[in-house]
Amino acid sequence: MNQQQLTEQLKRAGVDFCFIQRQYDNQLLKFIVIGDNPGKEEMKQRDFFVGPSGKALRRFFSENGLSSDFNKECRVFSKTCIHTARTHELSIARKKTGRQLFEAILENNASEAAALANMLKLPVLVLGKSQLSKGGLFEAFWHKLQHDLHDRKQLLVFNHPSRNMLAVEWKKYREQFPKLNERDLLEKIGADNAERIGASYIKKIPV
Repeated sequence: MNQQQLTEQLKRAGVDFCFIQRQYDNQLLKFIVIGDNPGKEEMKQRDFFVGPSGKALRRFFSENGLSSDFNKECRVFSKTCIHTARTHELSIARKKTGRQLFEAILENNASEAAALANMLKLPVLVLGKSQLSKGGLFEAFWHKLQHDLHDRKQLLVFNHPSRNMLAVEWKKYREQFPKLNERDLLEKIGADNAERIGASYIKKIPV
């Protein structure tokens, strides 16, 4: 399904959506970063992680030495292009689009992110874990992402940066593992979360 076809279907379903318009230089990228779905500021700017959560995320990366220029070094995706004010409201959008189209969008976004990660051999940072597990809104995304990634060790999951949740998670781990450098701590947190959420899927998917 190309973008024009998807646009037509989403318009018929009566849901708001947006596609990212930022251009990236792949040679500068350090991370693939995946958020939930576009909010108010994302709709306005046609860009992802540019609202309050995005500002918190950029500050987090800068303060912890993970990136010197987030916009150039982090390729941002969202799990779905469908806009809602709050993530849980996607359940309403799913009723409008129908489950088949809703999950097709999730799977397409997961495949696109995985393809870039495979090509560039970059870690994939999934921000927001509450809806990834079985029965969650993003289950299809999570399943497809695991299936398509060549190296699942690169799949890292974290709390969402909203309401300071990511920073709190980081602080908790930093107290437990004070000797780890920032990159190793990032991988430790992300791998632990990925294993807790996805162990059942990982065991079922052949390597």
